[in-house]
Amino acid sequence: MDPALDIFKVAHRYREGDLTLDDVQEWLVPRLGVFLADARSTASRLAGLFELGFADISAGEAVEDELRELVKEFLRENETIQLAGAELTTTSNSAVAIGTLFIGKPVQFEFKPSQLSPAGR
Repeated sequence: MDPALDIFKVAHRYREGDLTLDDVQEWLVPRLGVFLADARSTASRLAGLFELGFADISAGEAVEDELRELVKEFLRENETIQLAGAELTTTSNSAVAIGTLFIGKPVQFEFKPSQLSPAGR
């Protein structure tokens, strides 16, 4: 299962009334870390829309019909989706370089107080 794709299935089912707001929240909350990996992806933006909707509804600043309409509009405007890049996902079968790799004996640095410049120089 791919949460980035599954959130669109959940959103469509919510929009159609097949899922309640509680169902969506129960599904989404344990998977939030996946969506934080790449906030630029369409799936992450949809997760953010739901999270803000949950907060607004629980604060009494919105009603569920408004969230359902926002989800419907979001899905209409995002018929094509951008998924998170492979190097940004939390699980992957590929190797990704994470920085420079030095092979050999580590370089040792010694600083003497007399070699340090005063602040501001």
